[in-house]
Amino acid sequence: MKNYFVYAIIFSVIFFGKSFPQNSFHTQSNILIFADHLFCEKDFLRAIDEYLRIENKGDSTKLKLAFSYQKINNFDASSFQFLELKNTSVADIASLNFYKSSYLAENFVSLINNFENENFISEKYFSFISKLYLTARIKANHNIDKNFDFGAFEKSEQETVSVLVKRQLNPKYKSETMAGVLSTLIPGLGKIYTQNYGDGITSLIVTGLLTYLSVNNFDHNHQFKGWIFAGLSSYFYLGNIYGSVASAQIFNANYNRVTQEEIDKFIYENNYFLPKEADWNCK
Repeated sequence: MKNYFVYAIIFSVIFFGKSFPQNSFHTQSNILIFADHLFCEKDFLRAIDEYLRIENKGDSTKLKLAFSYQKINNFDASSFQFLELKNTSVADIASLNFYKSSYLAENFVSLINNFENENFISEKYFSFISKLYLTARIKANHNIDKNFDFGAFEKSEQETVSVLVKRQLNPKYKSETMAGVLSTLIPGLGKIYTQNYGDGITSLIVTGLLTYLSVNNFDHNHQFKGWIFAGLSSYFYLGNIYGSVASAQIFNANYNRVTQEEIDKFIYENNYFLPKEADWNCK
């Protein structure tokens, strides 16, 4: 009896399976529904695969595909997809995100060139794109001068931007040559000049102590010990000069890093100047 029941189930599956086309679940409309579901679930990688299976994509579908690429940090693909929407019903939001993708990819030169050549700039989002352009110039230190235009920024933002621009215009670097010369004159002074106070004082004490021990041993006719301490003091003296030059390089690198971090902090904390993304009707 159990075997008859199993056979009945198998027969039903075969019979009813033949009653429906095999590809009925793989129509373009069903693929789109599934792709939109994946998009709303933020499963952007799988959504891309499904959107690519759709042959005749509408503007909204192309926009979602471009956004999906942007969300997985494939900015080259997203920029290309947004640019494809240049003369469509979604051109405004595509234009903004064309520049946003360039910014997120840190393709600052490309962003600057596109903006200055008026390539795909939305009038609706012009002020937002202008801010991306200006912050890209600050980030890349591209043609920053005293006449830098702050007009695109809100008054509440302009003071912070002004400080960032001044840091780019007048970086407070330490001279490597000066650091080396100072430590040649007085061991450790170059490191103190580069605000590496602990190492500077240590270099002064160690080099001074070894020099004293060398002289003292020579005075007491301890030639062997005198030469040992003389060698050690020379080693630390030369090392202190080299270390001071390196300290200046490290100081300047840290200055640049901190400046870039402050720029990033300003930009990402003030993302409110980018409008909200399109309404995808995700429930």
